[in-house]
Amino acid sequence: MTNHTQAHNHDLATGRAGADIEEYIRNSLTFAHSFLPPEVSAAWELLDVGADYGYAMHYAETQLKCKRIYGIEPYLKTNPWNLPILQMPVEDPLLKQVGIGQVDLLFLNHTLEHFYNPSLALSNLAHFRRRMTRLFIAVPHLECAWSRWEGHYSIWNEQWLEHFCSLHGWKPIELTTREFRPGCVEVWGVFV
Repeated sequence: MTNHTQAHNHDLATGRAGADIEEYIRNSLTFAHSFLPPEVSAAWELLDVGADYGYAMHYAETQLKCKRIYGIEPYLKTNPWNLPILQMPVEDPLLKQVGIGQVDLLFLNHTLEHFYNPSLALSNLAHFRRRMTRLFIAVPHLECAWSRWEGHYSIWNEQWLEHFCSLHGWKPIELTTREFRPGCVEVWGVFV
């Protein structure tokens, strides 16, 4: 079993991940943002699901000119930029009652594999969906040992992710595999 805090070089004093992880978050968010329709990308809204300490939100707001940012993180430990991060499980049915409107990008970067019930989580997140909302998901590929780390409750490949999302009304725009770090392959999917 692997401790995520150690694996991602988190600074125990600040709670922030290492520079390599923050670079990865910038790359994945920039990739996801590139799939927004042109009429949306200049004034877009983000919901970062599994926001950790808010780095993706911070980057979206300061560098990608996101108009509104929201985050959901059940295990919030630190919030260095004082961002609007809601602390509750995504599987909670009360999630639909929170004051977050519909957004342009649902960002689930290494989050889906941590849900006990990913189907319920995706159903709850449909509440925040517009007609042209994009869904970005990154998950460890099932052929890699890290897909079975402690705290990972489901395993994925491209076909299963596409099928799972289609069951919830999401159609793929892009499905690809990437190397997170040497030997750690992951699946990236963008859906509409």
